[in-house]
Amino acid sequence: LIDSGRAIPADLQRVVARCLAKAPEDRYQSIKEAAIELRSVIREIESGATQPIVRRRPRWPALLAAVIALIIIVAVIAKRPWQTRTPATSIQSLAILPFANATRNPDTDYISDGITDDIINSLSQLPNIRVLARSTVFRYKKKEADPREIGKDLGVDAVVLGEFRQLRDLVNLKVELVRTSDGVQLWGQQYNRSASELLNLHDDIVRDVSEHLQIRISGDAAKRMSRTHTRNPKAYEAYLKGRYFWTRRPAGLEKALAYFEEARRIDPADALAHAGVALTYDAMGTWETGRLPANVAFPRAKASAEQALALDPELAEGYQALAFEQLHYERDFPAAESSFQRAISLKPSDSNVHHFYSHYFIARGRTQESLRESLKALELDPLDPPVVTHLAWHYIYTRQPDRALEQCVNALALYPDSYFAHYFRGLAYEQKGMMPEAIAAFRRAHELVPNATFGIAGLGHALGLSGHKAEARSLLQQLESDPRYVSPFDRAIINIGLGDHDKALNELNRALAESSSWCIYFRAEPRLDPLRKDPRFIALMERLPV
Repeated sequence: LIDSGRAIPADLQRVVARCLAKAPEDRYQSIKEAAIELRSVIREIESGATQPIVRRRPRWPALLAAVIALIIIVAVIAKRPWQTRTPATSIQSLAILPFANATRNPDTDYISDGITDDIINSLSQLPNIRVLARSTVFRYKKKEADPREIGKDLGVDAVVLGEFRQLRDLVNLKVELVRTSDGVQLWGQQYNRSASELLNLHDDIVRDVSEHLQIRISGDAAKRMSRTHTRNPKAYEAYLKGRYFWTRRPAGLEKALAYFEEARRIDPADALAHAGVALTYDAMGTWETGRLPANVAFPRAKASAEQALALDPELAEGYQALAFEQLHYERDFPAAESSFQRAISLKPSDSNVHHFYSHYFIARGRTQESLRESLKALELDPLDPPVVTHLAWHYIYTRQPDRALEQCVNALALYPDSYFAHYFRGLAYEQKGMMPEAIAAFRRAHELVPNATFGIAGLGHALGLSGHKAEARSLLQQLESDPRYVSPFDRAIINIGLGDHDKALNELNRALAESSSWCIYFRAEPRLDPLRKDPRFIALMERLPV
């Protein structure tokens, strides 16, 4: 080809070289694979994106002959006796690594991260293959790593790597499937699209990866994998931004809500955008963030979840959002259980659903089923910080502080600055009566997230029990004068530590009146034990569903 005298693009030379490679594993494994890459090179040549590396006087007959020769070579590939395809059984586990943002503009991270998320979500629907969760693979973001080392580290048979680049309205994405046992590329492809075609890019990548994994996909699975909830590029862009900030909660909740709202304003028929709004309001109303009163946040969450499910009755995220609201606000246990089960049936690989299903079982007093769901969430996503620390929460609410401490040690080995690991350590030490250690753990949690009101309450409770009444009262006054929303439960907890049961009971009644998300845990909450024989507390508990 070079001798033809024509300016020959480097990518075209690479295709020819791979066709003629000596080692069978280095050649194309099928005529279709070679044809796909050849078409990509042709598109780049026609668009002017590929630059030639050799420039001589053009000799068109020779160039035509070269192209014909290339086609013949590709055709021969399919018939050679050494041509093989990787058996489907050889790839049973897969990690989709965060796509690198080669644009070097952090403002476009939401695109590369969003594409990665979409591919993970879709390929998780594949039968007979384990796809690692987002939080497990995203620790490799912006890190150079050998696929073989990643395979050993994560215990997967193959990885999908990608590189995203955007120049004005043009998007280029390079994707490859690499076997981790030997680092051999099983497939690679370049995708060139306009920014407005990002919607179609996800479907193309998922289809191509599935084909090269040689997995037969059922009609239902194919439908779920290719489901796109909007065809409006602006709505899709807003949704990607919303999800980008959703993964950075609680700090990113306000921005996540704004972008999800923008997405559904642009396209009111986008079910995923409505589900995003619902999940964000769920998070804002729960005890872990406490951004809004429960009777403000949860009705908004329910309305958005129902809109999502009206648009798509098979949307797992819609059922997850609805289940969370039914559990924590309506306290409708049968409805919540039904919604959780439906969400799991639609998306069994989602660790968050199993995590929150465990909360349901704690509220019902079904501790073994809570443990089952906690362990299932950890199996699906062993490196997700909330999932890792959640198991400690389970042990605290089942009165097993030693096991809770063991899990906190495991969590802190992975994430030394984990707020919840330190907070749960404080609760576990308190159960064991080790008050100096409990106070130290609560202080560390407070240093990490000073504005978490339930963390302030935990510290104040421990200080009160330990006799440090002045500091405990100071923290209580801080919560009482805080201009932000503060759950009455937080104030009740400090009052219990101070021994003021009258004020504690008044605050618990306020929590019940506003349907605080804490209410479903009253029966299991160890810190409420000093009130359990009080007739006023007994009367309060009679107002909760059994």
